[in-house]
Amino acid sequence: MEKWLQKKQHQQFDGSAIDKDRENEDKNNYETDLTCSESDSEVNLKFKDWIRKSSIKPNAAYCKICLTDIVCYNKNCLSRHYKSSKHISNMETIENKASQQKIDNLIQDLPLNKQIKRAELILAATVAVKCLSFSLMDTLIPIISKIFPDSKIAKQLSLKRTKTTAVIHSLSTVLLEDLNEKLMKPGSFFFLLLWMNQLMLIILSNVLF
Repeated sequence: MEKWLQKKQHQQFDGSAIDKDRENEDKNNYETDLTCSESDSEVNLKFKDWIRKSSIKPNAAYCKICLTDIVCYNKNCLSRHYKSSKHISNMETIENKASQQKIDNLIQDLPLNKQIKRAELILAATVAVKCLSFSLMDTLIPIISKIFPDSKIAKQLSLKRTKTTAVIHSLSTVLLEDLNEKLMKPGSFFFLLLWMNQLMLIILSNVLF
């Protein structure tokens, strides 16, 4: 009887030891799956920027994009989450915000004089496109500086009617050169003539009828 009890206790001890070994093995396998090897470059690139080990749940990963825990023991679970509509949508939102932030930073990093020239070009182009009077700039520029008193660009705008005329004439020369290059391509001149004929027909129909 004593021998049987000793044998049973020994088996229970071995069983608990085996369970602990399995638990440690699962944990090690899990950590190994989360830490990609150097040869697994594709998986490493896929996971490294958005995942870390969960600080709350054991045997779980934490998605930094979706702000949620992912219970898993292998990379397949992570791949399924990576391809889920929720994760893809959150990624697109973050990428769009990052792109806008880069554009904003690019504009802010421009020297002040270049930002002023950029603003003056936009205003002059608006006058040309909308067929506005050049004399409007004599009134508009002072109004802009009063509306935005905290803007260094608005304070240093110096775009009156004379400068607006010069800017538009300079731009028109560049645009005409660009148009000439496009018209030199085969077929472009034919479409221009066709468009002019249609325009003439519209004008004649308005005059006659």
